[in-house]
Amino acid sequence: MFSTIARAELAPECAVEPRSISCMYLTWDTPTEYEDGRSLTQIDRYVIYYSIDNVVQDPIEVPASNVDYTLVDIAQGRYIFQISTVSLGVEGLKSNPITETLAGGIPVTIELTVRVIK
Repeated sequence: MFSTIARAELAPECAVEPRSISCMYLTWDTPTEYEDGRSLTQIDRYVIYYSIDNVVQDPIEVPASNVDYTLVDIAQGRYIFQISTVSLGVEGLKSNPITETLAGGIPVTIELTVRVIK
């Protein structure tokens, strides 16, 4: 298991006054090893899973070269996030779910675990 810190905050493009839209900016660290401790040499992509007020949204695929993603024009509400890593065509386990509430554009910090299976 590789632990990483992901931050959720207002995205730079959403910080313009007056704030007419809500955004959430997610970032994470690139994993460096598989769950069994072997060195991770290839990441195909990341997959972000989330729900808003218990309504599951479509998964978001993020290229391996990115370590961030911005959700733009999102509704306020209770968000649940999970993330996984795809390596050599195999998707790892989803992280433990993290729950945060977006209200009034207040930045929040969340912790996610990125996992890759062998």
